[in-house]
Amino acid sequence: MSFTGVGPLCFIKSRVNAAIYQEILEHFMLPSTDELYGDTDFIIQQDLAPAHTAK
Repeated sequence: MSFTGVGPLCFIKSRVNAAIYQEILEHFMLPSTDELYGDTDFIIQQDLAPAHTAK
């Protein structure tokens, strides 16, 4: 969700670890950024969920 609109929903049936989170970003979030932002730069803001902070 952003000021320009919302992207697709992604339903996950397992726990989200770093690898699953990367797949979500690659296959769901990043493709929708062209539609939402075009060539404009954007920043992804995350919380401190364990999948976001994996080493």
